[in-house]
Amino acid sequence: IHSPATGSTPVQDAEATRALGTLRAFARMCPVARPRLLLGEAALASRMGRVRAARRKLEAALASATALGMPLEAELARGAAKARASGE
Repeated sequence: IHSPATGSTPVQDAEATRALGTLRAFARMCPVARPRLLLGEAALASRMGRVRAARRKLEAALASATALGMPLEAELARGAAKARASGE
């Protein structure tokens, strides 16, 4: 699926999916990686036009970052959610 809004190609989407799979495996062993994983999944979902999935991933990223006491990742999730909301 080519995303005209971002110019992403199927190859780029496949590479992003593969990278997120690697990060997902790491996040299972190291929970502090989970907020970044969720941010990446939200970005990919958004790029693919999956608005609801992107929003859910951003909400999960914020919740995960907050629970883990990670203010930088929490702010990244808030900023991404605001940018997403203004772009919808």
